[in-house]
Amino acid sequence: MPKNIPKDTQSLYSILSEGKYSGCIKISNPIHQWISWEVYCNHNYIYYATSSIGQQERLKCLWKYFLPNFSPPSSFFTVGDYEIFTNWWQENNLHLPLLQRLISNLTQEALTHALSIDSPLIEFLPNQQLLSPVTFFSSQKMAESAYLRSKKWKQYSYQNISPFHRLYLNSDKTHQFYQLWKSNHSSYSEKRPRISFWLSNLSEKYCLYELAADRGILPLKFMKDFQYLFKENIIEFLDFTDVNLNRSKETISNPKKVKESFSNDSPIIACIDDSRTVQKHIKKTLELSGYQTLNLTDPTLCLTTLARYHPSLILMDINMPQINGYELCKILKKSRKLSEIPIVMLTGRDGLIDRIRAKRFGVEYYLTKPCNPKELIEVVNNLTSVKSINISDNSSVNSG
Repeated sequence: MPKNIPKDTQSLYSILSEGKYSGCIKISNPIHQWISWEVYCNHNYIYYATSSIGQQERLKCLWKYFLPNFSPPSSFFTVGDYEIFTNWWQENNLHLPLLQRLISNLTQEALTHALSIDSPLIEFLPNQQLLSPVTFFSSQKMAESAYLRSKKWKQYSYQNISPFHRLYLNSDKTHQFYQLWKSNHSSYSEKRPRISFWLSNLSEKYCLYELAADRGILPLKFMKDFQYLFKENIIEFLDFTDVNLNRSKETISNPKKVKESFSNDSPIIACIDDSRTVQKHIKKTLELSGYQTLNLTDPTLCLTTLARYHPSLILMDINMPQINGYELCKILKKSRKLSEIPIVMLTGRDGLIDRIRAKRFGVEYYLTKPCNPKELIEVVNNLTSVKSINISDNSSVNSG
């Protein structure tokens, strides 16, 4: 047994390493009881360990890290994990040594998080066993290795955070977050996510497994690299099973009026522009033509609002403070919820380079400001009717 194991961990460590039990050992977090881990064992051997929730998110992350050169079919992650592994192996899609190594890594990772729980709740389920297991590992060696890893997790984690917790940035703290991020990244580094990574993912409330998968790393590395962000209590940690908590405040001048006006079936057009004069012009033009408008003046606070209302089209200024239109467009195109929404750029510039750049970022159309009302309506009509328009077909109109 490793030295200096805390008393609240000793009992679980002894259970895992001494091999006295057969069946399933369920280990739960007393603070976050929605988090639990299941260890399948037979006395001195551990067959497999997994989570009781979020198997899909966890498996996608760990598969990408441990088997980056193997691409399973899309249906691979939709059912239970151990049976899928063995079935894939039996169909000669995965060699046995590779299967054993993968399951060993997955099991050790699960045990690591189980052993990092303070005063865990332990339940024995002798009748819950794996059918025809094809892998087995020394209980003692697995427990020893996992315990050493659990110490590292507890070093960089805090408040009983698990890889299943969802990260969320409330819109009220966006500016504070931006300043903190900027002070810690005075120069750009490929190893650290840009601000666009955070603005996109923190509005979607992804869990640590999903965020780590995006970076191609393990949750432990993610916690280690970005603990300075978490310790400032700017980012909130939400339960995995409840993604509807702590919704950010919408940046809308009259939320009640917006809610009422969105009760019909007319297409919603979002306009992201820091100029209230432009917003007023766009709103008046579109609403006279039967559209509903969602006016957003701060690009750093708009993602949650866009995800909630899911507009039919987004009009977006290029020159905005903190994050420009191109960068925001890039974020939206990476969002699972928002990537298919057509984007029209609004700008006072009318150069060929800007048009080419806009098209490269996935922009559907390019309008110069002030927008000609007739052309604006024509563009919106076409794009909300899923008709194709080419950026190069636009003729600049500077009359309002």
